[in-house]
Amino acid sequence: MPLRDLIKEVRACKTAAEERAVIGQESAKIRNSFRDDRCAFRHRSVTKLLFIQMMGYQTHFGQVECLKLIASQDFTEKRVGYLGLTQLLNDKDDVLMMVTNHIQQDMQSSNNQVSALALTALANVGTADMCRDLAKNVETLLLHSNSFIRKKANLAAVRVILKCPELNEDFARHLGSILEDRNHGVLLTAVTLMLEICRVNPDQVRDFRQFTQLLTRALKNLLLSGYSPEHDISGITDPFLQVALLRMLRLLGHKDRQASEEMNDTLAQLATNTECTKNTGNSILYECVKVILDIEASSGLRVLAVNIMGRFLLNRDNNIRYVALNTLHRLVSLDANAVQRHKTTITECLRDQDGVIRRKALDLTIAITNESNIKTIVKELLDYLLTAEADFKDVLVSKVCLVVERFSPNKKWHIDTIVRVLTLAGRFVPEESIATAAHLMAATPELQTYSVHKLYHAVKENSGSAGLVQLAVWAMGEFGASLVQQTVQGPDGVESSVGEIELCEYLGEMLASRPADITRQYILTALIKLTVRMPGMRARLLDLINGETTAMSVEIQQRACEYLKLMDVHWDRVRVGLLEPIPALRLEKGEGQPVVDDEEGSKSPLNPPKALAKNMLDIDLLLGTDEPSQTQPTEERPAPTATPTLDDIFGSSTPILNAFQSPPAAPALSSDSTDALTLTPIQDEDVVVTMVCTKKDIGNPEITTIEATTRNVSSSVITAFKLQVAVPKHVQLQLSPASSTTMATGEQVAQTIRLTNSLQGEKALMIKLKCDFQLGSEPRSKQTTVSSFPASY
Repeated sequence: MPLRDLIKEVRACKTAAEERAVIGQESAKIRNSFRDDRCAFRHRSVTKLLFIQMMGYQTHFGQVECLKLIASQDFTEKRVGYLGLTQLLNDKDDVLMMVTNHIQQDMQSSNNQVSALALTALANVGTADMCRDLAKNVETLLLHSNSFIRKKANLAAVRVILKCPELNEDFARHLGSILEDRNHGVLLTAVTLMLEICRVNPDQVRDFRQFTQLLTRALKNLLLSGYSPEHDISGITDPFLQVALLRMLRLLGHKDRQASEEMNDTLAQLATNTECTKNTGNSILYECVKVILDIEASSGLRVLAVNIMGRFLLNRDNNIRYVALNTLHRLVSLDANAVQRHKTTITECLRDQDGVIRRKALDLTIAITNESNIKTIVKELLDYLLTAEADFKDVLVSKVCLVVERFSPNKKWHIDTIVRVLTLAGRFVPEESIATAAHLMAATPELQTYSVHKLYHAVKENSGSAGLVQLAVWAMGEFGASLVQQTVQGPDGVESSVGEIELCEYLGEMLASRPADITRQYILTALIKLTVRMPGMRARLLDLINGETTAMSVEIQQRACEYLKLMDVHWDRVRVGLLEPIPALRLEKGEGQPVVDDEEGSKSPLNPPKALAKNMLDIDLLLGTDEPSQTQPTEERPAPTATPTLDDIFGSSTPILNAFQSPPAAPALSSDSTDALTLTPIQDEDVVVTMVCTKKDIGNPEITTIEATTRNVSSSVITAFKLQVAVPKHVQLQLSPASSTTMATGEQVAQTIRLTNSLQGEKALMIKLKCDFQLGSEPRSKQTTVSSFPASY
C-alpha cells in the first residue's frame, strides 16, 4: 500500500478504535515485509512508519531498516533512510552506534547531496561519541568549495560543540575565513556557531572581538543592500541574519568601549532606517535596543533606543507593548530622563484591559518616580485608583504608599496623600504605611494640629475605612487637646474647630456602631488618653469606657476594666505620665521605618505596626494573669519606687517596672552579707544549674541576690543558651543577661538574679526556672520550680 492510500484510510476512520485497527494491520504488514531481505519497497515502508510515528504509535521495529536504507547506493533509499534516522531515533538509542561508519563514508562522498544528508543526520541525532569521532570530517567540510556543504557543516559543528565543548577551539580557528563568505546561509550558520562557542566558553569572546568590524560591515551591507527577492521578508533583507549578527555584536560590545565604538554608527543607522510597521522590522529593532543596553553606547544612542520603545508603546499589539515596558524598565537605570519623556504614554497603559500590561506599566511608573515628579505621578495614580479593579487596587495602593514614603517633598503633603489614599481604598493600605504616618505626626509638633483636624473631618465623611478610622482615632487620643483648643483654616478658607462635647459624642457613636475589635481597642485607648487632655469631659469619657466592661470580647472587656482602674486615686501621681503622647521618633527619609536611638547610641528600627497597635499603654504591663510573670534577661536596673504598686490596686497582680517613669538611684549595697544559701535546682546529664543566694543589702531584708551559674556537663557544645525566670506577683524581678550563650564541655555561664519580696515574712520566695539551649543540633529545654527558700527570704 502506498503512503497516500494509508493516509486516506486513517482519515476515513470515524473512531479511535478503527484508527488503531488500521494502524495495527498496516504495522503487521510492514513487519512482515522487513523479514524479506529482497523487499523492493523497504523505503516505502519506512515512509509509512514516519507517518505512523507522527500519529503517536510505536515504530521502534523499523529502526534497523533505516540503517539498511542508509547503506544503500540508491539516493532515494539513502534519503529516506537518513530521514527515518533523524525522526525515528534519538541520541539515546543504541542503534546509532552502528551508523557512525556510514555517516563518515557519506561525508567523504563526491556527491554533495549525499554529504549534506550525512551532515544533517549528525546535526540532529549525533551522540557525544559520534561527534568526537566525526569532528575532523566536519572541520574539513567547513572549508568545502560548495556553499551548501559549508552551511551544513557549520550546523553539524554546532552539534559537535554542544556534545563535546572541549573541541570548540578546533572550529574557532576557521571562523575568520568563514565570516567573509558572501552566502547568507553560510554567514548565518557561522554566526550561530560563534554564539554556541561563546556560550560554552565565554572567554572566547575576547578572541572574537577581532571580528567586530567584519560583522559590523556585514550588518551594514544588509541594511544598505537593494531589493533581493531571495532574501526579502516584508521589505527587510534577511531579518534572520540581521538578528543573529546583532546578538553576536551584543556579546562583543559588552564592557568593551573600543568594540562598542566600532558598531555605534551602524546601530544608529539601523535604528533610524528600519521600518517598524510590521513584526519583521520590530524584531530587528528590539534586538538593536538590547545591543544598545548591553554595550558601552553613547547617550544619544540610548535616547534613540528609548524612543524606539516609546513607539512600541503606541502599538496596538500587547506583546509589543509588554516588550517595550520590560525594556524601558531596564533603561531607567541607564537614562531615566529619556524614559521620563514617555511618562504620559506609560501611565496610559495603566488603563489597559490586559492585567499583565497594567502591572508592568505600574512597575515602570514607580521606577521613573523621583522628587521632581512625585506629585504629578501620585495624582495620576490616585485618579486611576477611583476606577481600578479590586484585584489591582492592592498592588496599586502598596506602590503609591511606597513612593510617598520615599520621595515625599514635605511632611504635610505626605499626610495629605496618605489620608486621601485611606479615604479612597483604606482596606488596601499596608499597616506599615499607616504606622509611618502616625510616627511622622508624632515627630512633627507643628503638623499635629493640622493632621488631627484633617483626619477628624476625613473620618466623619468616610467611616467605612478601618485604616482611616484607626489612624484618626489614634490621632484624636494623642493630640485631642490640639483638636478642641485650636482651629485650622480649611481649603475653602473657613476656620475649622471641634468642641469637646462634639468629640466625645462622635467617639461614642463610633463605639455604638460596633466596629471591629481592634478598632474598639483604639477607641478605648483614645478615650482614656482624652481624660487628661479634656478634664472637663472626664465623666462622659469614663461612662463610655464603662459601657465596654460588659463587652462580649474578653480583650475589650479587659482593656475597659484596666483603664477604669487607672482612674483610682492610687494612680493620681503617675496617671499623666502614663497617658502622655508617645515620644517623638526620628524618621529617616526614604527608609519607611522610624528609627530610635537606644541607650548605647546605636540605631535600631522600630516595628511601626506593633508600636502603633500597642499605642504606648501596654496592656500586658498593666494587668497580668494569675500565672507567674515571665521576664526575659535584661540589663539590671535599680528597683522602682514603691508607690503605687499594682498589689495595692488589684490585690495579687503582677509586679512590674514602671516603664513610664525614671527609676530612682539604686540603694547603696553593704559589703557585709549573711550566710549564703546554695541550691542546685537543675542537675542532669546535660547541665547543672547552681544558685548562691545572699542577703547583701542589710537595710532591705526583702531583697535577695542570687548568683546563678550553669555548667555544661555534656560531651557536646551548648549554643543559643537562655535562662528565663518567673516569679509570683508579689515579687519583683531583675535578671541580667547571661555572660555567654555558648558553652564548651566543662565551661559555665553566670547570671545575676535580684528578687524583691514585697511580702517578706508573710510569703516565702518561690521561683520557676526554664533553661533553653541547643545541644549540638538538638534543641533542649529544662524547667523546675524552686520553693525551698527559708521563711526569712
